[in-house]
Amino acid sequence: MASYLAVGSSVDALLVPSVLEFVFSNDFFLPVAVGGVATRGGTYQWFLAGYALNRFVERYIRNGRRTSNITTSTHSLDAHEHIGQISSSIRAWRHRAGSTSPFERIVADVQTSFMPGALLSSDTISEVCGWLQTFPAATLHIVGCVNLTGRPENLPWDRSFRHLPSSEAAVPFVELLVRPQGDHAKRCFIEAFSGTEYWSVGTQAGCNLEALENLSRYAAFIRSLLRFGTDTELRVEGAAYHTARDALANLFGVGLPPA
Repeated sequence: MASYLAVGSSVDALLVPSVLEFVFSNDFFLPVAVGGVATRGGTYQWFLAGYALNRFVERYIRNGRRTSNITTSTHSLDAHEHIGQISSSIRAWRHRAGSTSPFERIVADVQTSFMPGALLSSDTISEVCGWLQTFPAATLHIVGCVNLTGRPENLPWDRSFRHLPSSEAAVPFVELLVRPQGDHAKRCFIEAFSGTEYWSVGTQAGCNLEALENLSRYAAFIRSLLRFGTDTELRVEGAAYHTARDALANLFGVGLPPA
């Protein structure tokens, strides 16, 4: 099984707008795409906004074809063509766009991709919240760039998007998931997910200063995100994260169950 690091908490659904305000205003995680999906009466309901919706759509169109209704953001007009391609994939129930965003710049030498020109407007929040009022049992996927320190310094590290190690699949450094909890819409579970071992490096003895600083920034973001909820949860997979589990729990302020 692939390595991953996931940390989240249970949040009152009424606080979701406040969570989104934080997500769109912090200086570490910078949203570049929001995808929403819900089912009603056998029909898939979609919300699409932003510049990197490929992975989101891939997750949901692997199964049998469904009738779909699609709502698209009226902001980020420079992403209109990308959203149009994604919408076509949904209607055809076949993803053709590949895994790389057309706004993504890949620098293989540093195993990182960047999205320096893509940034979702905070006006997207009101669109998302309006859509959620209609479909309160929807699941949201938010992908974004993270503000890292790295070398060489002339690269846009503050807009780092995906980690591209040779031993792992290329995945975003961080994704956020907001999903309904239980059979009612009164609570949601909000989770920060990373499918790369990148964050384990900062817990290792002798790691470089950049790894330490980047993990510290991520931990600060996680602690701020968790303050909206209760019943925090840390999930890890892979040897690197199992070794670092206690250190990460301490950094994130997440209690661990007894061994």
